[in-house]
Amino acid sequence: LHPYFDGVAIDGAVNKVFDLMNMVRKLDRTGRKQLVIGEVGWPFAGKSNRNSVPSAANAMRFIKTFPQTAAAKKVDYFYFEAFDATWKAPGDFGVEQHWGIYGADRTTKMAGYY
Repeated sequence: LHPYFDGVAIDGAVNKVFDLMNMVRKLDRTGRKQLVIGEVGWPFAGKSNRNSVPSAANAMRFIKTFPQTAAAKKVDYFYFEAFDATWKAPGDFGVEQHWGIYGADRTTKMAGYY
């Protein structure tokens, strides 16, 4: 679940993830299936997608707020992604290479946070 691709501003990004997850949850008529978010994140660079602006500041904000909300809601997830993937094609918005918490050279993009 990547709210960036839905064109959501960073202010509503975390809520958008859980809104989408709740849509899926409603499909489980038994209420017994554990849901795990397979990918979630925010790009550090690229082109804006409507109200979604990829930037280091927005990515750091998402990384700081999403885990707190997920923990409070007891939701498991996999953060996307650890390292920038410069081998990928940039994609339509130029973001595909820029999701990593660390650069492709393995240096942190979040000095003072990790």
